[in-house]
Amino acid sequence: MMPLMGGSLQTTITADINQTDTRLDVADIAAFPDVGSTNNRVTIWSSKAVWEVCKYTAKVATTNGAGYLTIVRSGDDHSSSSSGTALSWTAGAKAARNVNKRDFDVLQANIGDHETRLGSAENAITGKEPANSNIQAHIDSISNPHAEPRKNLIINGEFSIAQRGTSYTSSTWRPNSDDSYLLDRWLLLSDGNDIVDVSQDTLKFARSRYALKAEVETSNKKFGFCQIIEANSCIPLRGQNVSLSVAAKTATNKIINNIRVAVLEWTGAADAVISDVVSAWGNQGTTPTWAASWAVLNTPANLTLSTSEQTFKVENLTVGGSCNNLAVFVWVDDTDAAVDDLLYLGEIQMVNASTVGYFIHEDHFAECIRRCQIYTPENVVGTGQNNTIIAIGGIQSTTKAYPVIHHPDMAYPPSGTFVGSFSISSFALGAQCTGISISTTNSGSSRTTLECTYATQSGYSAGQFCLLASGSASSFIVLEAEL
Repeated sequence: MMPLMGGSLQTTITADINQTDTRLDVADIAAFPDVGSTNNRVTIWSSKAVWEVCKYTAKVATTNGAGYLTIVRSGDDHSSSSSGTALSWTAGAKAARNVNKRDFDVLQANIGDHETRLGSAENAITGKEPANSNIQAHIDSISNPHAEPRKNLIINGEFSIAQRGTSYTSSTWRPNSDDSYLLDRWLLLSDGNDIVDVSQDTLKFARSRYALKAEVETSNKKFGFCQIIEANSCIPLRGQNVSLSVAAKTATNKIINNIRVAVLEWTGAADAVISDVVSAWGNQGTTPTWAASWAVLNTPANLTLSTSEQTFKVENLTVGGSCNNLAVFVWVDDTDAAVDDLLYLGEIQMVNASTVGYFIHEDHFAECIRRCQIYTPENVVGTGQNNTIIAIGGIQSTTKAYPVIHHPDMAYPPSGTFVGSFSISSFALGAQCTGISISTTNSGSSRTTLECTYATQSGYSAGQFCLLASGSASSFIVLEAEL
């Protein structure tokens, strides 16, 4: 391995030099590594905008800790802020052995050499290629020392957040129907309703506590799970590469044979997507017909499952120049799944890179919750108690009340699902609601408010205020701002 030279002591030059001088006198010669290393470079500068980097071929100490360097002022071993031309410097200019591009080249080579050696050792021991070798991913990660760490474009890729509930069947408040959001940010898409029960499971994959479990309820039907990514994250990716990884497994005696994976791009209006990305499922072995304005970036193929954890990758996909949204879709293409067959999914990530490494969690569990709650805030309304006041508003007429639910800031103005019974009361009247509808004509709903309309009880007086309260301990309202 090539040595990467360290040292960042700063000193000053003690004599003027012109553009052709090759002797650089410095106040502290100890600030520079000895000659003989791979990368002897001195950086001279007066400001961030004016600098010169030269290779030095000799290092000579003089008196009182001072000395001089013999420097190269042209060619491949020289660069400057003036298009590579040597500069003139006056005494007092700063000089140091700073980290430079050559160092990053050396570091890249070191990592590549290190990975090659480890890969050869593992190959010799196991007789097969190392499973986690990803040399280019490491090199890419250091090619820009100022780059942000790779962020997972997928939210809740390990299925750890389940604010709507941890289990979904045909009889839960949100049934396991086609085109339904269940675990946070994840859509169930299926060839009909009640095709699979969906739940949050634990300890199925090595790097995650949680996983998604799908249990077949209707045999011989296709189904899958989709996440749609908002335009703010996708439009900046136009013309760039994305890569995806998915962990999956099945269960003994409940075998699902294959999954397929697709990365889709939406070229319709930004965030005005068709959430059911499948227009027609088609026969086994064929790619679905995608809904209008959705197109696939990769060529989906069968990925054979086993009862052991596997991570499947789709890499180096190019996002189109007209892309407004992206979607990740993982589905079972087989049409021979039997009732009670099991699929486990987890550790799903998509990164803005030509390759994808091992799964990386959010910086903190709370960060994953925060990212989910702008789409579905947990328990904004509904406390498990009867007669809990949920919202306050005003009476518009003798038959119309407009309570307004205030909630945390969400990605978009939300929709609301009312589960159970609710009551409206005012100074003049208290009444048990038999139905509450969301206002679609009043512009009062926003990212922080949801305006409701109640219009089935007479006796109100315009100008009074009204209260919306839960009618039972099991009543709740789910707010959603999903794509």
